[in-house]
Amino acid sequence: MEALYLSEFAQVTRLVPGEADDWCASCANDNPRTIVFTSDTDLVLYEYPPECLIIFFKDVSLLPNPEFRAYSPITICKRLKLSSFIPLAYAIVQEPGKSLSENIEDAENCDLNSDAYLDFSKRYTTKIQTPSYVHNRPVVNVALQKLDVRVSEFVHQALGHILVPIIYLPFLLEDPHLAASWNLGEDLRILAYSLLSPNRVAVQEYQRRAQSITVQEHTLYPLEKTQSTAVKLLDNISAWIQWTADVNLPRGLIWPLFGVSLTLAQLQYPPKVSRLAGVINGDFDNTWDFVHLTARVHAVSYSLRLFKQCIEVWLALYETNVSGGLHDIILRLNQALESFPTIADMFTIPGQPKKEVLADDGTLRQALTNMYAGSSIKVPDEHTSKKKRKQERKAREKDEKKNLVREAGAKKPGANVFNVFDVLDRRTLS
Repeated sequence: MEALYLSEFAQVTRLVPGEADDWCASCANDNPRTIVFTSDTDLVLYEYPPECLIIFFKDVSLLPNPEFRAYSPITICKRLKLSSFIPLAYAIVQEPGKSLSENIEDAENCDLNSDAYLDFSKRYTTKIQTPSYVHNRPVVNVALQKLDVRVSEFVHQALGHILVPIIYLPFLLEDPHLAASWNLGEDLRILAYSLLSPNRVAVQEYQRRAQSITVQEHTLYPLEKTQSTAVKLLDNISAWIQWTADVNLPRGLIWPLFGVSLTLAQLQYPPKVSRLAGVINGDFDNTWDFVHLTARVHAVSYSLRLFKQCIEVWLALYETNVSGGLHDIILRLNQALESFPTIADMFTIPGQPKKEVLADDGTLRQALTNMYAGSSIKVPDEHTSKKKRKQERKAREKDEKKNLVREAGAKKPGANVFNVFDVLDRRTLS
């Protein structure tokens, strides 16, 4: 969504709650002679004006000359002697092995008043409704339009009536044999959830790891802890910004290194400066250590991004001050995070170098060394003996196993122990 908003399509890009299909169909009904471009065949099942056309992306060819194949739902239904596509879709779902002619015959004889059919058809006949928290509140709508899709899904649940909101965290390329990278940044995300879900007890996070999905339920903070945690975060960010000014840190490194600093605070064994520099600039070294460290930094950095988006919505909802000074704290946090970079500028992909290197190697290493010193972290030796590397690796693996045992209590629907990433060389260059 962010890339679309920064493109020439910004004026026609909208983020909507629920299923986008419903909103496309509603727009087509409100605007005669509409053409709907889609890759979802479900869109033909809705009711449309006679002039409406559906064009699938696969049927669009731009070179050497533009060519389009359009479908008229009304015309096709008349040709099949059906009043709607919905009975045909229902018949196909009930008997997928039958031929089209047999499905059409079943559609003609379908009991349109049966509970099963009514339950199926309501998906395509329900009218969209603008949520009450958006109605006549343009400031809230503007904030909602800035969200990532996954964050948007959570926010609309949190502001709606779902008892335990869920969020699907982005997939991280990580070593599935080690503790989940999403364990880092957890406090930031829970703070964000607690702000938007003050009347809820918990939020569930869905995490994809290799071929399995893990569900982690987090207990939300009460108001007092929400405020105290927000104060600590504000103090942390303020101190960081002051430190970057004192050491004259290049502007492009401020937030990437802040994400790194939060990551380091949660690691028992700090990585070498050279490896961190490689992670920040996307200089892939073909090791699992690099991949997993990148995933951890991304988890913390995206948690910051999620928090920033959630507090923007919170401030839009509570434009006037709230009791206890929480509004002022969140406002100051939002101001501090105003310069947080875009996804393209903040995140790297292992194996793909950044389009623009944030800093030369010498400047970056010096900044990282200063950051280690400022955090009272001993800078690891760049060159260690084979014996010491083996000892350190065994110690890390022992700690990681403890973390994996703690994670074992989480729900794992459809778990599959197959590791699709085993093809990656597991050698360690530390």
